[in-house]
Amino acid sequence: MLSLTTRAAGRGLLAAIACAAVLLPAAVRADQAGSYTCPVEGDKIAKVTADTPHADYKGVRYYFCCGSCPAEFNKEPAKYAKDSKGKVIGMSLFDPVTTKRIDPDKAAGHSDVHGVRYFFASADDKKSFDKNPKKYTASPEKHVLYCPVNNQAVASYAAASDYSDVKGTRYYFCCAGCKPAFDKDPDKYLKGIDEKIKAQQPDSK
Repeated sequence: MLSLTTRAAGRGLLAAIACAAVLLPAAVRADQAGSYTCPVEGDKIAKVTADTPHADYKGVRYYFCCGSCPAEFNKEPAKYAKDSKGKVIGMSLFDPVTTKRIDPDKAAGHSDVHGVRYFFASADDKKSFDKNPKKYTASPEKHVLYCPVNNQAVASYAAASDYSDVKGTRYYFCCAGCKPAFDKDPDKYLKGIDEKIKAQQPDSK
């Protein structure tokens, strides 16, 4: 017969295992829920790692089966991003509810819509999204990697802190403090914005 100490230790081990399952990062479960598919070749990508070839387009990171696919994708990104054929071909770099940059490893959950996997910072974000995905997945035609508050270019979608949509354009911000200021008075920061952006372009000098 097992001693009280042994049985107690066994119960403790089972409790620890159960706790670990509950605390397993949501992003790990999200990856296990289904693999990504290369939008160019249509091949399944068994596992996404830091070394997986990818390209970012309009705030979404698309993954590829081989190193030659990103160049092909970048020739016509709208074409490949649109035709997901029911497969998950990329992940949003931002929580679509808060519009903030999100780390999938720290996400509270995810939802897949039109080939894009959206991660959420909280269960409430996911609930809001699932009630009206069309509202949160709507994207303006024009995306601008330029912070209108600090008047500077944003290096990449992955480098942006968050974004705001105004007058048919999505502006990405350089740091977390810019969006609140911009949202209070967009017109203040958008005055002469086209000229400011053009001045930052290499071929304008």
